[in-house]
Amino acid sequence: WTADIGAGYSNIAVAQGRIYAMGKDRKTLSFAFSCLDAATGKVIWKNTTLRVYGEVESTPTVDGDRVYGLGRDGMLFCLDAKTGAPRWQKNLNADYHVAPNSNSMYGWATSPIVDGGCVFINANSSGMAVDKLTGDLVWLSDSSFNWRNQFFTSPVPFGPPENRNVLFFGPEKLSAVKAANGEVTWSYLHRE
Repeated sequence: WTADIGAGYSNIAVAQGRIYAMGKDRKTLSFAFSCLDAATGKVIWKNTTLRVYGEVESTPTVDGDRVYGLGRDGMLFCLDAKTGAPRWQKNLNADYHVAPNSNSMYGWATSPIVDGGCVFINANSSGMAVDKLTGDLVWLSDSSFNWRNQFFTSPVPFGPPENRNVLFFGPEKLSAVKAANGEVTWSYLHRE
């Protein structure tokens, strides 16, 4: 089978026999988040009500009964994985004063990653975390640096639950931060 999931650069997420995809609807030119049956390609639900602009760069992620996505314009959202109904939506730029490189033609390209009770996003010097149930800010890393490039990488959680860290590949350094509070455990400068 084949299916039109819209235009963009997003990959797909597969969970529990379903495919989750984000793209620009070719008919309406609006953002569309789709859920398809992995065996047949039949559309289970399609949400075109989210206020996300531009072509999609990031890949959605599924966590149990929720699916998360990030638009190129900085709109982070959580949908019900079964129905596609919105649970919450946050504008990283307006709500948390986090913005991608203003000179970048790509906008937000990192993919959100869920681990424990947080959604981690590669932003600022060494990442940020929001509560996965509400979208409320848990912690945000320092933003006092000069942007030189854009984030295309996703955060990577590692380590045991009692000492969980998350790797963030930022514009100037690779950082391991404590998942609970964003405190930098170590960092490696990759750009001078």
